[in-house]
Amino acid sequence: MGDRDAFQAYRTDLEVARYQSWDTPYTTEEAEEFVDEMLVCHPDTSGEWYQFAVALKADDQMIGDVALRIDEDDPAEAEIGYSLAAAASGKGYASEAVTAILDYALIARGKTHAIAWADTRNLRSLALLERLGFTRPEHPPRKSWFKGAWSEETFHRMMAGDWAKLRP
Repeated sequence: MGDRDAFQAYRTDLEVARYQSWDTPYTTEEAEEFVDEMLVCHPDTSGEWYQFAVALKADDQMIGDVALRIDEDDPAEAEIGYSLAAAASGKGYASEAVTAILDYALIARGKTHAIAWADTRNLRSLALLERLGFTRPEHPPRKSWFKGAWSEETFHRMMAGDWAKLRP
């Protein structure tokens, strides 16, 4: 609960929330409920998202989170997501955090592949996935009405064998 205020702050930021599933403002009650849920979950529960806090090494200040969801129908597949406080963007923290979640899913947990969906308007997210070596297999974009506008998300995949070769 000590990270609740920082968590709530970046989840309330309109720019951070723009491509995410939650709405703003993100209330204190929502933040507390979310943290309580994460305290009793296990990251390898099929079909459920699990968020890992991203904190600075220097002072343990929470600056974001990375998420993991194991596919219910294919437990060898891990879907990832990520969000960072605006003040932490552009400093390499997202690369470091996504590298850690890929290590966890593909190496420690033995998943065969990780996937991610990225909104085509979210250029930073697309660049991150490309920089880390995700591929864009033939897959139609996912189109939806999202937060008052039409959006498209593209599919990205990282195979465990590729990650072992590419890992920074």
